[in-house]
Formats: sequence, structure tokens, C-alpha cells
Amino acid sequence: MRILVSIIISLVLLSAVSTEAQTEKVRVYLKMVALGQIEDVKSKLPDLLAEYPSDPGVQLLHAVVIEDAFKAVEKYKTIVRVYPDSE
Repeated sequence: MRILVSIIISLVLLSAVSTEAQTEKVRVYLKMVALGQIEDVKSKLPDLLAEYPSDPGVQLLHAVVIEDAFKAVEKYKTIVRVYPDSE
């Protein structure tokens, strides 16, 4: 189920076009998650979170790789509440 949600989120984010570097990185990492490369993404996430702590895409990526479903849902809710106009 978690992988299905990750794939759906990945497809939604990949359909939007943006020129921001971190957005492109997030799209690449979401695609990696969809392909099962979660550990690789987890290793890159701390750097993204440090560099772009308030970017909604980075926050979404963080939520996607959280293993605790309840924590992930809370993170998704926060993203929707704090960044209602984001992709």
C-alpha cells in the first residue's frame, strides 16, 4: 500500500513542470522511491532537509520515506495545511 501511494505521489509531482533545482531533485528522488530505491533516497534526505527545510517538495519526500504510517500521515496533513498552494 505504501509503495502504491508513493508511486501515485511520484506521478503527480512528475507531471508538473518547474525550474527550481530542489524540485527537480525531489522528482528524481520520488521516482527512485517508486523504483524501490528507498534506502538511497533516505541517505540523501538529510542534506535536502538541511538545505531546503521549508520546501514543500522536500517535506513530501520526507513523508514518503517515513516508515511509520501514522507519522507519515501527520506529515502529509502538515504539508497540506502549511503549503496549500504548492504542487
